Order: sequence, then structure tokens, then C-alpha cells
Amino acid sequence: MRPIICKELAKIPTRKNGITAIVEFMKALPDENKITVNNLDKVVSIVTLIPKDTNKEIYIKTIASELLLMLDHSFEKSYLFQTSGRIISILLLNYPEMTYSYIISKIVDPLHSPIQNQNEETIDIAIKRIERIIIQPDSNIIINIISPIFTTLWTASCFSHKTHKYIWRDRINSLILSYIVVSDQLESIFKIIDNFLYVGNNFSFVNGEYGGISIEINDLGVVLSIEDIDSRIENFSFLIERLRNDYKLIENIFLKLLNHWLNKNKNLKQNQDPLNELSYLKILMFIQNNYLPEIRKNTEKVFQILMDVICNFNENYKLSQKDNFIDFTSPSINNLHKLVGNNLDSEITEEDVNIVMISLNILNVILVDNPKLSEKDISILNTIHNELMYMAENSIESLKICAKDLNILVKSCLIFPVTSDQSKNSLTENLKEKYNKAIRYIYDQLVPIRAQGILLLKEIIETKDPIIDVNEVLNILIGLLKDDDSFVYLNAISCLSCLANNHGNYIVKQLLNEYANVSKYKLDERIRIGDVLFKIIQYLGKMINNKISDSIATTMLDILTCSTNDIRLRSSALNLLGAACNYSFYGMGQWCFRALESSIDILNFEKTEEHVMIRR
Repeated sequence: MRPIICKELAKIPTRKNGITAIVEFMKALPDENKITVNNLDKVVSIVTLIPKDTNKEIYIKTIASELLLMLDHSFEKSYLFQTSGRIISILLLNYPEMTYSYIISKIVDPLHSPIQNQNEETIDIAIKRIERIIIQPDSNIIINIISPIFTTLWTASCFSHKTHKYIWRDRINSLILSYIVVSDQLESIFKIIDNFLYVGNNFSFVNGEYGGISIEINDLGVVLSIEDIDSRIENFSFLIERLRNDYKLIENIFLKLLNHWLNKNKNLKQNQDPLNELSYLKILMFIQNNYLPEIRKNTEKVFQILMDVICNFNENYKLSQKDNFIDFTSPSINNLHKLVGNNLDSEITEEDVNIVMISLNILNVILVDNPKLSEKDISILNTIHNELMYMAENSIESLKICAKDLNILVKSCLIFPVTSDQSKNSLTENLKEKYNKAIRYIYDQLVPIRAQGILLLKEIIETKDPIIDVNEVLNILIGLLKDDDSFVYLNAISCLSCLANNHGNYIVKQLLNEYANVSKYKLDERIRIGDVLFKIIQYLGKMINNKISDSIATTMLDILTCSTNDIRLRSSALNLLGAACNYSFYGMGQWCFRALESSIDILNFEKTEEHVMIRR
């Protein structure tokens, strides 16, 4: 009967409200608004394992509308949009083009190059759907959904901030941050910086009917003012502040901005939008003024950039002085090009001077803090020292004084350097940094970022790296099982299962103690620990024997045979006991017969309606 049943089951999702019916059937209790991780996995498997003789494109097209409607349910039925998000995530992984065409595009279309006006309700539904779907423990779906609309989201966020719609701004910024965290972070930040003044192609954001935002199609080019740039800088600061602890990212943003200015000055003939260049400068100044402690943590690259700026300026100044010298005593047609060359190639502009002033100011702030210097740092500072000596004697008046004062500080650092320890193991440092980042993300306020932190921790666990303190990680993950957000504790369950793969017996013993602890955990939390134990029992399989089998059996039987325990907890214990007997019949030994006796007793003596779940 198995092939026939499977074939009929495969038809259910394509019927009207078929997926919803499957989810409702698989729930633990009709009045519960939650679904266990095991039942969720079963629903996802039923819907996403498309039979071979079924046309996959027609199948996905048929179920697409219901999956989208499931995303729109209220929080009272959160299990529906939770299940829909997981199904879409798996479909996108297995059938990317068809899933994008029939599902993802329908979600992002109102924000992705709209061809008609979009009212506030439509924008709100689109954002709500994105919010619910990107909480999946899958970076692939976040990137696929947000990437096409990333710059549009930035524009929407800036409009919301400018018009004091802070709830809308924070919602949209959460989506932007979720994308930044799972993508190439530096590239994503510069995608914002490079499109800092973007206002939309043939459309613009306007005030919505009910105090939100909407989209209006127009051919009028929106002109931004200096005040608009300042407003966008302020909005940008909210995003960067959430990433402050990643000092390498802050440093790389700063260095890339400085490099932009350096390369810009090398090609003065390039046509540049003044407002765009002003935005770059304001962002650079913002990073300099607010994130110097992060920049100071790795001074070598900063010193290198500053040295290049100072050296290039001095070189250009020397050329300008040389070009300014013309022998007018013997004028001829041959030296006319010098007059033109003087104006085009070697002219020192006010902008050049400003960039050098910024560089000198940054160098001053870094050195005042008396940072630890490597041998490479000292070598670069020696070069800067020589360049500052030249600048103090030969440069523009406004720079001479700054260069002279700064050179005193540079010289003192070179005479009495505070050297850094270069013997650190870079690999260990990188692992520590990744571990610390994972912990930071886990305690973030945004659910997608917390989920990403758990995934980072899972990656470290999978490498069996010794940096992992098993007890510390176990306590963190068990704590996450108490989280009210299902996406967080589902990820925590997955991560705990991974930890158990490396430390099976020890983790099982600890989790059994927690599972049996009445005073420490609420009912739902104990059931979640049971979900973890179920996955671990599946993984251990025939390796369950001796003391572990005794611990599993005694714990489950104690809970199961106590009639005062909640029926859901007893059902969970019976399920775990049955799984252990199923996956390791010989390892469980005598306990299999005890489990059978208990099951028969339940069927014989617990026949009321409230016992339906455990009888099943």
C-alpha cells in the first residue's frame, strides 16, 4: 500500500487549502498555535518531495498561491506562515528558477521596479511577507528575496526616516540588516554607499493614506538637498551602529572610503557628481568621528593609506612647483604647453588640501592614543615622518603648521614605540573572532541576525574546533530553547543536535537532566528539549546502549507513568522511548518490553477524550 498512499498524499497539497489542512492535521492539539519541529519537518517533506511523475512546474505554480496566503495569517496562526516560509525555502533551494518565478517574484514585485502606483496596504503586505519568510535558517532565501530590492529598501528607509515614520524605518532597516549579515558585508555596505542618493527609477516614495508609505509612478527626477544627505547619513548611522562590534568591517569600510578619495584624485578629468562626492566625504567624516576606536585596532592598513595620501600630495606639490617655473625671458611656441599642463595635470585644488587635512587629523587621533605598533607600523611611520618634514617646510601654508605639529607626535612614537606581540596564532584569532561574532549575533534583537549567529556557532561546532567550550555552548543553546520566537528555538534545536553529534553521550545525559527538571523549565520548554533528544536518538541509532539506554528509559518511564504529568509531556516521553526502542532495539534490551507494557496499559486504562493524544 505504500506506493498508493504516497501517490495520494502527493495530491493533497495541490487541492484548495490542502497544505493548510496538512498542517492543521499534524499539529499536536487543535487549540494550540504551535507545531513541533518533528511535525513541521514531516509537513515540509510531504509538500516539497514532488513525485517523479508529477510536472514540477505545474505543481509549484499550483501551490504558490496558498503558500503566499499562508504568509498573511495573523500571529494567532503563526505556525502557518512558519511552515510556508520553510516550504518556500526548500523549494527555492531545489527548484530556484520556478520558485522565484511563481513565488518570490510575487512577493518582491511591488518594490522591484513597479510599473503602477502601489498603495500603503500593498507595500505593508509585501514587507510583512518578506519579514516572515527571511526568518528561515537559510541565508539563500534572504539573499534571493532582498538582493533585487536592496537599493529600493534603502530608499524606502531613508524616506521613512525623513518623514518621521520611525516604525516603518525600523522594519525596513531590519530587512536591510538581515541581508547585510548573511551576505558579503563590506560589499553590501558599499552597495548602499554607491547608491546613497538613489531615489527610484521612474517612481518615488510618498506618504501613504494611513500614515505609512506608498509608491507613486512619475517621470520627474527627484532632486536631493544637503539636508536630505544629512538625513540619509543619520539613517545610515543606525545601520552601522548595529555592526559596530565587527571592528574589521568598520576598518575596511573606512579604508575603502579613503581609497576612493585617493583614486579620485589620481583621475581629475573624470566627471563626478558633486552631491555624490559630498555624500562620500560626509560618510568618511562620519566614520572618522564615530568609529576611530574600531579603526585603531589594526593600524597597519590605516597607516599605509594615510602614507599614500601624504606621499601623493607631496609628489603633486613638487610637480606643481616645477610646472610653475617658466622661463619668460625666451618665450616661444614650444613652452605654451607648460601653461596648459600647469592647469590640467599638477594643480593643487582645495579638495586635495581637505583630503590631506582629514588624513593628518586621523593620524593625529590614532597616535594620541599611543597604540601598540608592529615593525611594519614603525617602518611606515618613518616614511610618514620624512614626508611630514618636507610638508612642514615646502607645502601650502595651511598644511605647514599641521604637518609640523603632527611630526612632533610621530617622532615621539618612533623614539618610544609601544610594540605589539606578533607571535599570535592568526588561525586561532580568526576562530575566536568568528566565535565571538556568533555569540554577539545570538543576543541581537533582530531574529534573522540571531538565527545567523546560531548558524555561525553550528559551523564552528561542525569543525570540532577546540575553541568550543561544550558546557558554555550547551547552556547558551538550552537558554535559546526558552525563546518565544519559534525560528530561534528551531535553529537552537538544530544546533544542539549538531553538538550532540560530537559529544553524544555527554549531551544526552545533560539534556535528560534538563528534560526531567520540573522546577527549571516550563512545559513548552521541556517539550522542545524533547525535540532535541528525538533528533539525537535518531543520530545515535544503534550506538544507544548500556548506561545511555538505562538513562533514557528510566527518565522517560518516570515521566510517562506519572498520571499527574501534562498529557503533552507524557506523549513526548512515550514518543522518545519508542524512538529509542525503534532505532536501537538490541541496545535498549529489556526496556523495550517495559515500553510495550506501558503502552498496553495506556490503551487499556486511559480511554477518555483527554487521553486521545497519548493513545494515538
